[in-house]
Amino acid sequence: MKLIISDDMVAGTIHGVADGGVALPGDLSGVSIAHLRFDGKNVIDARAIEQFYVDSLGVKHLTDAAERQWVACTLTDRLVLHKGKWRKMTGREASRRTKAARMGFPAGAFRRWIGEAVKIAAIIAVSVLLAHVSATGL
Repeated sequence: MKLIISDDMVAGTIHGVADGGVALPGDLSGVSIAHLRFDGKNVIDARAIEQFYVDSLGVKHLTDAAERQWVACTLTDRLVLHKGKWRKMTGREASRRTKAARMGFPAGAFRRWIGEAVKIAAIIAVSVLLAHVSATGL
């Protein structure tokens, strides 16, 4: 099997007899192509890498290029774009997203929903307080 390389990413595979592509080393034959990267000379398992250049879409690359940001992370670390900079997602953030996903909320919607629920609860509390003040004449 040969790999189709785009930049440092493995974009696909070629089976059979074909020109082009980079041969997949036998020791990496069981590794998902999502974990493979091309370092310019060799195809490697990027799960062993602990720093990447992250593009605007959050894709982790081995090489620096325009619009990429260096991040100390592993291939499997989840990232968050915060104030225009990529960083590793904290355990708390990951837990919230997992909880929200289990409840059927899209990413970020659970937090907005909670925010709206808090606003509604505050409005109700103020309304109850005003009704109490009005009824007691305080």
